[in-house]
Amino acid sequence: MHLAELHLENFRLFARLAITLRPGLNVLVGENDAGKSAIIDAVRLVVGAAGHDTARIDADRDFHWRNDQLEPEARLSITCKFAGISEADASGFIEHLTYEGTPEAPQAPVLYLTLVAHRPTRAVSVKVKHASRWRVSVELRSGKDGQGPWFEGPARALLEATYLKPLRDAERELSSGRNSRLSQILRHTLAIAAEDDEAFDVDAFVNALGSGDSNVSLPQTLLRRGELADHLIETHSGVSKARARLNEDFLHHLALGSDRMSSHIGVACGADEMRLRLLLEKLELLLLPSAPPAADAESSCAATARRPRLLPRGLGYQNLLFMACELLLLGQDEEKMPLLLIEEPEAHLHPQLQLRLIDFLLSRTEPGLRSAAGVRKEEPAADPEPTDSDRNIGKVAPSGTGNGAARPDTRSERPVQVLMSTHSPVLASKLPLGSLIVLAGGQGFSLAEGRTRLDAGDYRFLQRFLDATKANLFFARGVIIVEGSAEALLLPTIASLLGIDLAKHGVSIVNVGGTGLHRYARILMRSDDAPGPCPVACVTDRDVLPDCARDILNLKPGSRQKTEPQIDAEAWMKTKVKADGQRVKTFVSDHWTLEYDLARAGLEREVFIAGRMAAHDNELDGPGDMAGAAWTVREAEAEQAYKRLQEGCPDPIERAVRVYKVVAAGSKAAAAQILARMLEERYGTAAERLVFAGKVPRYLSAALRHATGTDQPMPVVRAEALADE
Repeated sequence: MHLAELHLENFRLFARLAITLRPGLNVLVGENDAGKSAIIDAVRLVVGAAGHDTARIDADRDFHWRNDQLEPEARLSITCKFAGISEADASGFIEHLTYEGTPEAPQAPVLYLTLVAHRPTRAVSVKVKHASRWRVSVELRSGKDGQGPWFEGPARALLEATYLKPLRDAERELSSGRNSRLSQILRHTLAIAAEDDEAFDVDAFVNALGSGDSNVSLPQTLLRRGELADHLIETHSGVSKARARLNEDFLHHLALGSDRMSSHIGVACGADEMRLRLLLEKLELLLLPSAPPAADAESSCAATARRPRLLPRGLGYQNLLFMACELLLLGQDEEKMPLLLIEEPEAHLHPQLQLRLIDFLLSRTEPGLRSAAGVRKEEPAADPEPTDSDRNIGKVAPSGTGNGAARPDTRSERPVQVLMSTHSPVLASKLPLGSLIVLAGGQGFSLAEGRTRLDAGDYRFLQRFLDATKANLFFARGVIIVEGSAEALLLPTIASLLGIDLAKHGVSIVNVGGTGLHRYARILMRSDDAPGPCPVACVTDRDVLPDCARDILNLKPGSRQKTEPQIDAEAWMKTKVKADGQRVKTFVSDHWTLEYDLARAGLEREVFIAGRMAAHDNELDGPGDMAGAAWTVREAEAEQAYKRLQEGCPDPIERAVRVYKVVAAGSKAAAAQILARMLEERYGTAAERLVFAGKVPRYLSAALRHATGTDQPMPVVRAEALADE
């Protein structure tokens, strides 16, 4: 049984939302305030969640507030649809199930649950005075239309999910104390919950032990071992003497007449259920130190058997321990739906531990990925070796024999459904692409197969090459996809000089390295042609050489690079923009490549000097004043070389090709980095930036406008204006 669909209406920032969930791993990604926590809280409100935190409808923040309204909506609804219901699951929800389809061909049963909440409007609040002004009425019903029986009591308890809140205090959750989360988990794990009661006479056991009976053995159940521990504490000489003194020296002298007052000092426990709860609440879960060297292994094991060393561990490891503990119960409890709601699992984890965590979660949520995640099927645990304390008290009875033995665990762990939110590109890059749900603009965009324009080959390709630096596109308000390092390094500087702050607009630049640009573009395209979550600008070269380039670059006659006369311009452009549609748009260079187009647009001098200086990049990276001196010398040499180029090559097209040749002879990335620095220094004033705007190739400025959603055209000033100043 799993949560298959979630529908929200007027809940927080969502006026209306419908998302489909997979049986395994579902990951909500998106920028802050996109609604990730709202979705998880909506599920908590319907199914409830184990732990100390209870979700309740809040009149101030849970009702959707439209921009044109003076107060929030008066009604909200949350509908959950559960599918994959087995016969065992159905037995707990008989009166609430819905059989879709027709009477002649009914489908498998599903469970619809709808929570509806009403808040008083301003007019109603005045009538009923202030006492109930913010009182919210809530009802939870089953049925496809939300008009079925009320859903409460034992049935709702069967749906209870496990919730791990963001920035959780894992250390506190795993410590001992009343109603501790650890005690709740242990009470329901199979190894403890499945224990049969056993006949045990604690007095007879102690007497037999004192008489040297060789056949005496320790009780097997946790409950009876606790009873033995209580007896040993109560009969301790110090406790016995205190009790005797209290009775004989105080209470005896306070009694009236023939009354006899006496007391008993014992461990507070009550009934067996209370005794077990109190025992478990004394336990805490700790991380042991790392494995000791081989030489110290024997002594360390002996010390650990008595009492583990209490070493302080960081928040990250405590967090992992807490999640492992929760999953221990979640996969075993057949009576409850194995649903884990987790916010920010990456909290306090460095990237390598984040990757280990995802492998672990995949092994518990996606059975088909168990082997890929490197998780082997666990063998039954061997019988524990007796500890020193066991040997001192009595023998350990063989496991699985005699009264009180725990029933063997013949049940394998069930796959767990996980709904989690994350801000980590590291996690997003490691996850199956189809498990992601991108939230933006009050909508949810599933990346599951069939929901995007990606085909099966695209999913395989992206799963191999979508790394953490590229995965930041899932958290952006706008995306610019480029094919090389030069564009990735230059575009932020160009945007800044044009008065566009990419960070302020939430734009991510994704460098795909010349491979699969159109595959990445289709990630955020929808199969139903609905607009995607954000604008995507794909920046690519035209890759058509000027006629003179073959001779200047000494290209062989059989070269695959084409010139203008060799191509059908219209057909060529169609292949370049084949990924266009919805909010994805491709921007093809005006002429040939980035460097050539920059030179043609008016930045010929800067590109040439940057290319020449990139050849001496190692010198320019020197320390202190030597770096400045080297820069000055090389810049002067490059200036002279550029003047010679101007004098010897009057044709601007041929000159731009020769500028490109200088850049291509070295490192394009180094040239781009140097060019960015030069542009920042050269065009520092407002007037100079107006001139610079006229030198930016049109396709670059158009791509920036599209990705940032700025529709106004860039200011255009002729390049000659700089010379006139």
